Amino acid sequence: MTDSSALAQWVMTLPSPIQGATFVANAAERLALTPHDASRLLDVFVRYGLLSPEHRSPTAAEEAWRRLGWGDALTFHRATRGLRWRHVYPEGAEVYTFYHVDKLVVPDEPRPGVEDPEHPQEVILPAPARQFSTTELRDVLQARRTCRNFARTSIDLDELSTILHWSFRRIAVVDSARYYATRVASESGKVGDAYPFLTVHVVFDPVQASAAGLGGRWLYRYSPQRHALVPVGQPESPLKSVSELLWGVDFADGAPAVLILSINWAQYMWKYRTSHFYRMAHYDVGGFAQTALLVATAMGLRSFVTPAIDDDRLVNLLHVTPSEQDPTYLIAVGGPRSRHRAPGPEPAGHEPEELS
Repeated sequence: MTDSSALAQWVMTLPSPIQGATFVANAAERLALTPHDASRLLDVFVRYGLLSPEHRSPTAAEEAWRRLGWGDALTFHRATRGLRWRHVYPEGAEVYTFYHVDKLVVPDEPRPGVEDPEHPQEVILPAPARQFSTTELRDVLQARRTCRNFARTSIDLDELSTILHWSFRRIAVVDSARYYATRVASESGKVGDAYPFLTVHVVFDPVQASAAGLGGRWLYRYSPQRHALVPVGQPESPLKSVSELLWGVDFADGAPAVLILSINWAQYMWKYRTSHFYRMAHYDVGGFAQTALLVATAMGLRSFVTPAIDDDRLVNLLHVTPSEQDPTYLIAVGGPRSRHRAPGPEPAGHEPEELS
């Protein structure tokens, strides 16, 4: 609706409901408008449907949201509905216009850079497996399950390399178009580049990290550009269990590795400058999560996924600021250790896996 950042910021601070006289006085003071121009602005807001001329009582469904403790979600639900926009792809994927106002809106600054500093102790991952060229998607979909028992599971760097490559790197360029295994809202760059809106961290079980030759380090950031695990700062004492990150839910305890998927808000907001796209961010990250689950299934590994994470615990663990980089999904992966031994009966004390 506007290319004025001052007006946009002012609108975000308006209380709801608001009286017309209060709107006019506030606009005149905060935006340095004459009373006449502030009144005209009020008329424009009402005409475009941004303000209702009278108070509307909540519907029964909206009252139910509040009664069940979803009042904040209801405010968000309302704030991200009915935003009138459309992309103008011939001008570039980051350029769009609004209905009502036939005006192109382009970023007024370059795309934020994706920070990917090298580390002298980063681990270059082995080449990913290529067996998926002969894997039937139908078979993978039929085999896909959520595992809630990771007892006696393991994962090696070859398997982790394959999951990370096929889930989070660009894997093809055809006629200058760039492709992931996951369909996303935005694509740019070259094969192997990072998807700029997403960061992936890997948290290892400390014992298995040592067995994989990672020494005492168990917390890494994944670099798609270099296909490497980059060490990040970690607490002196390792996690005792994955349930510390999941409000005590123990379904992923014992998993040899978990992937933490985080949204990079600065990247997202640079391209999408309406709050409606808060929804699209979670859609995109969820798509990557589903791809990772399918890749793990195709490899014969167990997997578990949840967005029900302890936000503050993960933010502190990863040393990130949630308004900049926001942990959103946790995926646990691992395979039964029996896959690496000769065929035969299960060892004594074997616990069957719990799947759903």
